[in-house]
Amino acid sequence: MYLVTGGAGFFGEIIVKELLLQGENVRCFDLNIPNITHPNLEVIIGDVRDEVLVNSILEGVNIVHHNIAQVPLAKDKALFWSVNYGGTGNLLKSSLKNNVEHFIYTSSSAVYGAPQQNPVDESSTKRPAESYGEAKLAGEELCKEYQYKGLNCSIIRPR
Repeated sequence: MYLVTGGAGFFGEIIVKELLLQGENVRCFDLNIPNITHPNLEVIIGDVRDEVLVNSILEGVNIVHHNIAQVPLAKDKALFWSVNYGGTGNLLKSSLKNNVEHFIYTSSSAVYGAPQQNPVDESSTKRPAESYGEAKLAGEELCKEYQYKGLNCSIIRPR
């Protein structure tokens, strides 16, 4: 079973569609209802900050694609941190507890701020210029902490 958080969003919907095309069972978790219906798709509406709900939706999940994020348009520092950092922490904690095989975290190019070089690559300095990027970078650091605890984590940064 795959869990795609933010499965009704841009990246999440692409991942959900591809997994369904491959014949996988997918659990979509989002505040919004996705524009996809399929017999192999289970939709759960909820908030990533709800630790009890997060723990329950991870039961039976093998792979997590974590795409939920409070986007920069909100311009709300507290919301960035509670969703992008706190919500990620909830998912990581429950993923470890539920023996998830692989946790894939979708970060953001905002972790680089205004890059000193182009193209940006893994060796580029991370200097977020605003709260959104800071919270996404903190989410990356949480993933690294959970790697040390035994959770197989990968970080991807759309450019």
